[in-house]
Amino acid sequence: TWAVCVHRKSEEKVCATLLTKAALDAFANEEAFPLFGPINGDNFQRYSSRSQELVWIASDPKDYEAVAPTMRQVAKGARKEFSFVWLDTDQFGSHAENALGVSEYPALVLQKKGGRYVYPGDLKDAAALEKFFADVKTGKVQKSLKSEPIPEKNDEAVKVVVGKNFEEIVLSKEHDVMLEVYAPWCGHCKKLTPTWDELAAKLEGKVNIAKVDATVHQTLGERFAVRGYPTLLYFAKGKMYEYQGPRTLEALEKFATSGYEKSEGKPVPKILNAVEKMIKSVTDDLTVLWQRLPTAAAIVLAAGVIMGYFIGRLVQAAKDKRLSKQQAAVSGKKTK
Repeated sequence: TWAVCVHRKSEEKVCATLLTKAALDAFANEEAFPLFGPINGDNFQRYSSRSQELVWIASDPKDYEAVAPTMRQVAKGARKEFSFVWLDTDQFGSHAENALGVSEYPALVLQKKGGRYVYPGDLKDAAALEKFFADVKTGKVQKSLKSEPIPEKNDEAVKVVVGKNFEEIVLSKEHDVMLEVYAPWCGHCKKLTPTWDELAAKLEGKVNIAKVDATVHQTLGERFAVRGYPTLLYFAKGKMYEYQGPRTLEALEKFATSGYEKSEGKPVPKILNAVEKMIKSVTDDLTVLWQRLPTAAAIVLAAGVIMGYFIGRLVQAAKDKRLSKQQAAVSGKKTK
């Protein structure tokens, strides 16, 4: 048995008595994140690896302090569903505008797999915030759609990819393509930029080197199951290869010219329609359940199988009974 307490600045103490190592690990993983805190290039990947969806509060430090008590109050009851994060607009204003689609602050944006939802009300009204999240869940709130147009000029060595020119550039049959899926504020992405530019110049005419801002073009990030930045993908002959090696010019060039052939290629994921998206979402949720609670998931699965078996037996018994009656009626008529 473990008696554990977590103390975080500006938040209430959280204590728990845990009976198993698995319960202790689950508690530690959840409490490793504050109810509401800053997000940046250092911790973005940790947040994005969680199953919880992100609730972004974009503001300057002064407004952050003003809305923080309300956000923590709301986050406490929604911790299983959402991660509440603060984006400092003094540092990352371009991300708030380009990726979240907001330019007036403070602002709240709920970022879900299917799109973004901008909260229109008072950020200090806890009841209104809770109603907003409930309305999003029931489909009463419209998505906030934002996308970039095709660049007027795209003659740099590194090609800029947006939703509308993705098929033309990335799935071109004329050249293989190596694509960087990035976030503008990601520190690792910024560090890669000069190497990526140099790689593009070196391979120009042989392999197209491209980049796409996945924080703006979320559907592309979802299509390729991007979980962190930068994600480097190579496209050749209808297949996709993920690069996971060192981000040096030499290593990248070797992979782009022949090394990709030694890794496992997968078919390029197709664009999902509404029904397929729903099925994928359910499958993803079940996968997360299985990973987090394998015993509980097994019980649920077993219960479903058993229930299905008995329902099937009942249906079959009813059919057999009906068939017997019909046969008896026919036999009776023949006897007469």
